[in-house]
Amino acid sequence: MSRGKAYTRAQEDRAKARIKEQIRHHPPIEGLPPLHLDEEWVGKQASTRAKCSCWMCGNPRKVWGSTHKEQLAELDEKEQLTALKEV
Repeated sequence: MSRGKAYTRAQEDRAKARIKEQIRHHPPIEGLPPLHLDEEWVGKQASTRAKCSCWMCGNPRKVWGSTHKEQLAELDEKEQLTALKEV
């Protein structure tokens, strides 16, 4: 059974409400309008996991190369290949 458009819209509304709740706890920046009034910004924040592309929020592979888990998998793969070559 597939989920319909109503479910997708409800999930999007829930994500936007979560972002608005988070914004409510931060004081406004001088000279800028309150963020909770900017629906476009709220929509972007709700639809993206990484809020920006800095080294803390963005893709870790872009900054540091492969992740620890990927490095372990490569080592394990190399050990298996050397074991096959020995046989």
